[in-house]
Amino acid sequence: FHLDGRIKIGGTKGFSGRFVDSSRVAPGDLVIAITDVTRNADITGRAFVVPDVFEENPLISCDVAAVHSASGVSPFYLEKLFNSDDYHRYLRPFAAGTLGLHLNLEGVTWFTTFLPPMESIENHGRIAKAIHNKITDNLLQSRELERLRGWLLPLLMNGQARVA
Repeated sequence: FHLDGRIKIGGTKGFSGRFVDSSRVAPGDLVIAITDVTRNADITGRAFVVPDVFEENPLISCDVAAVHSASGVSPFYLEKLFNSDDYHRYLRPFAAGTLGLHLNLEGVTWFTTFLPPMESIENHGRIAKAIHNKITDNLLQSRELERLRGWLLPLLMNGQARVA
């Protein structure tokens, strides 16, 4: 997680081994940070919608929780809510620990707020999904450009390739 809640692709790690099915998330799922080592609870409670940039469905660790709305509220709306300053101020007292902060998820379930009409939430979801898809495309393009840079840079450094 970046401090503002966005996904930090460079922070993802590969895993091979056994896992429980509840650790698997899919593109479009909402995840929330529940462990924070910043000591200021900067990341605790921040959320993002999982982009479709992984070869397989990603797994979450004990530092992250998947959030599903029982009322059908768009994950994109919840993402904005969870990353709002008001929500973050509310949630900070629910994070405690000595070496790192760990969020008590009851704080998430206790939060109450007024919701706009469902039609407005659905409209927001459609617009946010289009933006999310563009961000996903940009992440994929960035990964490809990094791969090409890794391939081309050594050729440029040893003179095997030139830029005209």
